[in-house]
Amino acid sequence: MVIQTQRLVIGPYTDSDRDSMIELLTNEQIRETFMLPDFHTIEEATDMFRKLKYLSYSDQHYERGIYRAGELIGFVNDVDIGDGYIEIGYVIHPIYHGVAGYT
Repeated sequence: MVIQTQRLVIGPYTDSDRDSMIELLTNEQIRETFMLPDFHTIEEATDMFRKLKYLSYSDQHYERGIYRAGELIGFVNDVDIGDGYIEIGYVIHPIYHGVAGYT
C-alpha cells in the first residue's frame, strides 16, 4: 500500500534505494535518536537494507520508505506491536529537518 500526500509518498523500497537507506542507517545524528544496530561493514548495512526491503512488501511488519520527489529521505516502521496497539517510529534525514517546504 502506498500513501501519498502533497509533498511525500510513503511506500515500499526498491533496489535503487539501497545507498540512500545505508546513509540513513549509518547517519550519526539519526543514530542518536533512533535505535539502530552497529554496522561494521558495508555488507552488514546492505544485508539490513535487503531485510527491510523484503519487509516493506510483506504483511509481517509495517516498514515503508518516505519519499520526496522520488528520493528516499526517511522511513517509517513499527517499533512495537502489542495487544490492541502499534507503536510507529519514523526517521527523516537531518538535512530535511526544519527546511521550509519539506515539512
